[in-house]
Amino acid sequence: GAAIIAIAALLLGWHRDAACAALVGGLGGSLVDSIIGASIQVRRRCPSCEKPTERTIHACGTTTVIAGGLRWLDNDAVNFVSSIAGALIGGVCLS
Repeated sequence: GAAIIAIAALLLGWHRDAACAALVGGLGGSLVDSIIGASIQVRRRCPSCEKPTERTIHACGTTTVIAGGLRWLDNDAVNFVSSIAGALIGGVCLS
């Protein structure tokens, strides 16, 4: 996705540094998302059907239980942190 954005930036006549920032920032943010999501993001499971889920209420209607990770670090928080990290990493290209 980051490469497509970088190519689009070039095709639209943006400066090469902006395209580089989009590419590096996008890849960096994606990497941060993967690392945090796989290591410390909260993991939940449904005690009724034993399926993993990100939701507090599973599709079957059962309240899920925490199976690992940090209780407060849900997918929305991971996305926020990854977006900030990507922006900071991309900003390094521009400086």
